Amino acid sequence: VDRAYSLNPQFYLFLMTSQREGGPSSILESMLFGATVLSTNVGVIPDVITNRENGFTAEVKDVKSIAKAINYILDNPEIREEIGVRASTSIRQDFSAKKIAKQTFNAQLEADPALAVLISCVGRKIILDTRIEEEVEAIHQVFGKNTLLTGFYSYGEISPFSANTKCELHNQTMTITTFDEI
Repeated sequence: VDRAYSLNPQFYLFLMTSQREGGPSSILESMLFGATVLSTNVGVIPDVITNRENGFTAEVKDVKSIAKAINYILDNPEIREEIGVRASTSIRQDFSAKKIAKQTFNAQLEADPALAVLISCVGRKIILDTRIEEEVEAIHQVFGKNTLLTGFYSYGEISPFSANTKCELHNQTMTITTFDEI
């Protein structure tokens, strides 16, 4: 179905009884559109749903709790609607792309990355000469002894501006990409 997400506003209950999940993004989408969600506690569900506040949760394979929650949701349309509104609000406030990006960025600042890949313009090596080792040591001090450093020189910055001119240094930058599990 093309644009299946457009059907979400038609549903007032989203049920997920998975035993294992990663996200799941379908829960976030359903909550965003105001559906009341009943999900097993898998993946990120405990981080997203506060039981009976912005959705309903049950333990994996707890069929009796799931059935009881379904009946409660169906028998209480006012509560179902309130929870759907709170679900949508919580997704908009707590799980926006901007907020998640900011949280991820802050978590990376606090972490000592496992790996840092340094890509340096060869022009830096030409200009800094033997001081390039001091620069790498300074980077190592910033990240700490538990961070493995690796890298290489890039030659893309030494090139002509146009086809008929000589090669020149355009910039002398270093990029540092870090990797870690958060």
